[in-house]
Amino acid sequence: MAGLNSGMNACVSGLKGVSARVNCHSQNLAAAGAYASKSRQAFLSVVNTGKSLDAFIPSGITATQQHFISTVGSPVQSSVDTHMSLDGQGFFVINKKADDTSPGQYGFTRVGTFVEDKNHNFVNHVGEYLKVFYVDADGNPTSGNTSTIDALETASSASLSGNPSATTAATIKGVLAGSVGIGATKSMIMNAYDSLGVAQTVTLNFTKTQVSPMEWTVAVSSPNATTIGAPYDTGMVIQFDAHGNPSQINGGTAAPDLNITWSTAAAPSVISMNFGTIGGTNGMRSFGTEKSYDLPQPTVDGMQAGKYMRTSIDEQGYMWATFDNGDSRRYARIPLATFPNPNKLVEQTGGSFVASGDSGGYSLNFTNEGTAGGIRAASLEESTIDTAEVFTDLIVDQQRYTADLRGISTIEEMLQALDRALA
Repeated sequence: MAGLNSGMNACVSGLKGVSARVNCHSQNLAAAGAYASKSRQAFLSVVNTGKSLDAFIPSGITATQQHFISTVGSPVQSSVDTHMSLDGQGFFVINKKADDTSPGQYGFTRVGTFVEDKNHNFVNHVGEYLKVFYVDADGNPTSGNTSTIDALETASSASLSGNPSATTAATIKGVLAGSVGIGATKSMIMNAYDSLGVAQTVTLNFTKTQVSPMEWTVAVSSPNATTIGAPYDTGMVIQFDAHGNPSQINGGTAAPDLNITWSTAAAPSVISMNFGTIGGTNGMRSFGTEKSYDLPQPTVDGMQAGKYMRTSIDEQGYMWATFDNGDSRRYARIPLATFPNPNKLVEQTGGSFVASGDSGGYSLNFTNEGTAGGIRAASLEESTIDTAEVFTDLIVDQQRYTADLRGISTIEEMLQALDRALA
């Protein structure tokens, strides 16, 4: 009778083992549509059946689960610039709170559905905030320690603005009428940016002062200027040759800088003025009748202060801000966490993980450093679960489960027959 009971227990262990496999299959089917979800599998092993063939006791099986977290899923394109997938090993560092002073427990995820929330923090669709290192203009982290997650901060665009850039150079092209008399005047408007990024209206006033050789002077005025530096305060002389091309500029070959002191809080402007090359047709010229006047706005550099528009992410994990003034700059870099045994991480709701004793501690690296992989922007990682394979395994395990049930039923009949015989 003891042997039959052992056989019964062996078949029961078979039911438990198959049930463990079915549990994994069920979870796989449910998670197949979740981004970056990883396949699970329960592997069956025989339990010790005795020290020798003569001492054999049917002990059944046991089930050991494995979670294939390190398997990398295929990328699928996304229309969102800040969505990300990982090309290789690693995890984004996240937590459930945007507060950097009391961040709570950190987690690790490959679910890269990050977008800006109403507070301009980057959060994925399950409410996990992306953690980054902020960087300086050269792309170097401002934190002195990039090896610990405690130095990370929530990725946010809330404080970003496009830096203004003062105008430092102007290219002036145009045509002044050659046949007009001495004293004729014409004006050209130039919009120059001061150090605060404010567009200042600067007027170039051209006056004809000599017929042969032909000379025009250009004086500068601006409503917000306190002083205009010489010679533009009274008039800088441009002399033209018989072809109407510049022959002298301020008595030489190049124009002096334009110096303007502003009545505002802006720093004084120093603008390099380019009226063209001597003898060339690439700048100011003077010929023809009054119908020949052509004074377009000069081309200047510089820009006004910009309003933040959007963030994009490059393959090195840098987050780039684009502003409406045309400015673009990197402001943060995304680190990746890797583990000695990522398959032993503990899964949390939402597809993120926390470390365990078996997974080992994290290491922080940037893309393609150490064992960390790369970052693909505007894409997401698909699930690694093959539903067709899961259904096939389910059919096989259904047959195993039925066989174990029949074994239990048969042994039960044998035990009942034995009871009747011994009654």
